[in-house]
This record gives sequence, structure tokens and C-alpha cells, in this order.
Amino acid sequence: MDLQQKKEIIIDFLKKCNAYGDGMLDKYQRQLSEVNANTGALKDKMRDWDTHKTFNQVAIDELKTNELDDWFDESQ
Repeated sequence: MDLQQKKEIIIDFLKKCNAYGDGMLDKYQRQLSEVNANTGALKDKMRDWDTHKTFNQVAIDELKTNELDDWFDESQ
């Protein structure tokens, strides 16, 4: 498997993680609109998922360049 194939597998995985995160954000947004109880906890969960998605997107963007190529160097 070449470097580009490895990167595409990871990018695909991170995109799936972000799609799951979108689902979780939708779920918490619906819960937030339905009840006023625990809104702080729901907002915290939403913030955490948003942060997770942002981190994944940064990794995806870096994988599309040569920024992380040294991570794939098996000689290290």
C-alpha cells in the first residue's frame, strides 16, 4: 500500500467520525430544543463534539498535504 492509499484510508475514517459527530450534534440540538433542563450539560457535549470535528478537519487538511508524511515513515 502506498502513502497516498494510507492517507486516503485515514481521511475516510476521519470523515466518518465527523459524520457521526454531525449526528450527535443534531441529537443534542433536538434535545436542547425539547427541554430546558440540563442545557449546560448538553451545550458542553455539543462544544466537545464541535471541537472533535474541528480537530479531525485539521488532520484531514494536513493529510491532503505532505505535513504529516513523516508519520508514515516506518523506519522511525
